[in-house]
Amino acid sequence: MSQVTEQLARKHRGCDVGLIEPVGMRCQVAMLHRRGTNQTDQYSCDLAVTIYVDSAQYMKTALLQLKKSQSYRASIERRQLDDAMADPRTKDRAFVLVVDEVRQGIRIESAVKLLQQFDNQQTKTFEVAEWTSLTQ
Repeated sequence: MSQVTEQLARKHRGCDVGLIEPVGMRCQVAMLHRRGTNQTDQYSCDLAVTIYVDSAQYMKTALLQLKKSQSYRASIERRQLDDAMADPRTKDRAFVLVVDEVRQGIRIESAVKLLQQFDNQQTKTFEVAEWTSLTQ
């Protein structure tokens, strides 16, 4: 997981994301792990990634909870998802990012979608292989 945050925090000189014409973008990473009240994760997330596309005056922030999985199976606590939904400003920006220890793949899913799959249980194990891959 530290390699993921290292790559996100890395300075990209002249990062061109345009297809037809050059479009420059930059990103900024904010560490939220243990930055909240009583050393909790702020917004119940480990980090925030903000993408800026200056030519389009576009900015988007995603808040990420980092988790480990084993063979694309990960346990997630309902409490953490509830905490991420508590602030309406961050509700639709919260995601769970899973790094698989065995296969070393990275998958991501919306916290809103995950919370909808909980019944009365406090912890749920998810099959994460079908989540969106980080490269997508």
